[in-house]
Amino acid sequence: MQTNEAVIRKLYAVAEGANRNTAEFISLFAEDGYFYDVPAGRKYYGQEIGIPVDAYASAFPDMHRELFDKNYAFGQTLLASGLLLPALDFCLKCSHLFNVLDASGSIGVTERTAYILRVRQLAVAIAQAWAASNAEGAPSGS
Repeated sequence: MQTNEAVIRKLYAVAEGANRNTAEFISLFAEDGYFYDVPAGRKYYGQEIGIPVDAYASAFPDMHRELFDKNYAFGQTLLASGLLLPALDFCLKCSHLFNVLDASGSIGVTERTAYILRVRQLAVAIAQAWAASNAEGAPSGS
């Protein structure tokens, strides 16, 4: 018999990323088992269990792309305003969102390179602004 942890790890493995397998996800539940979707406040039984898996799999990549774009734009705005530490925070958020997109298999090889380049360009611009402000003896913005 599998431990609860092993079952949960298997559920995550078949519900996420490029290897998503809704049928296998459903098969891991007991006959009388259910999946409780906390955000929706709904229990799914039987074949319905696959509904939220498919819905979230299609919605999250778009949401994460949009969040990446918004965080990147705001990071650039903060950088242009001389607020370097907050800009760095948004650069790190972009890096995290890239990792989420990459790990889920939501971006291709070409897109992957473009995302990495955007994060790198923002990080380099922040570092250059930090170095320039420290060379002048001015306090670095936060």
